[in-house]
Amino acid sequence: MAVLTVSSLTSFSQVVATSVETDVVISDKKLLKEAKREARKSEISSRSLQQFSADFPGAEQIGTARVGTMDKISFLLNGVQSEAYYDMSSNLIGTITEKTVDDLPKIALKTIGKNYKSYTIGRVLLYDDNEANDSDMTLYGRQFADADNYFVELSRPGKKIIIQVSTSGDVFFFKSL
Repeated sequence: MAVLTVSSLTSFSQVVATSVETDVVISDKKLLKEAKREARKSEISSRSLQQFSADFPGAEQIGTARVGTMDKISFLLNGVQSEAYYDMSSNLIGTITEKTVDDLPKIALKTIGKNYKSYTIGRVLLYDDNEANDSDMTLYGRQFADADNYFVELSRPGKKIIIQVSTSGDVFFFKSL
C-alpha cells in the first residue's frame, strides 16, 4: 500500500509539474502577445499612411508616431515642415506647422504686448483644422474645439504659459506649463 501511495504521489507531482510548466509557457505566450500588442499601439495605421499620401501628394514623410489615439505623420512639403494628425478611422484631424511671430494677426500682437508685457514670445504653432472631421485635437495635453488657431508659448523667469490666438486675432489664455 505504501508503494502505491508513493506512486500516486509521484504521479500527482508530475501532473502538477507539467501544469506549472504549461502555465509558464502560457505566461510566456501571454507576455509575447502583450509585447506585440504594445508594439502595435506605437505603430501607426497603414490606412493613415495611405490617407496621408492622398491628402498630401508630393510630401516627404520624415517620421511617424502614435500619440494617444492619434496617428502623427511628420512631413516636408514645399520646404515647410508640418505634422498631420489622423483619428482612429484614419481621417485627417488637422495639421500643425511652426510659424513665426510675424505670422500672427497684428491685432493679436497688440493684445499680447499689452497683456503679456513681461513675457518673451517663444514658439508659434499654427493648428489648421480639417473642417470635414469633427474630432477634437489635443495639444499641450489639453483638448480644444475644432478651429484654426495659433498657439504661442510665452515665458518669463519661473513661468511658462500657452496662449491661443484665433486667426481673426482674438487672444485667450490656454494653459500654464
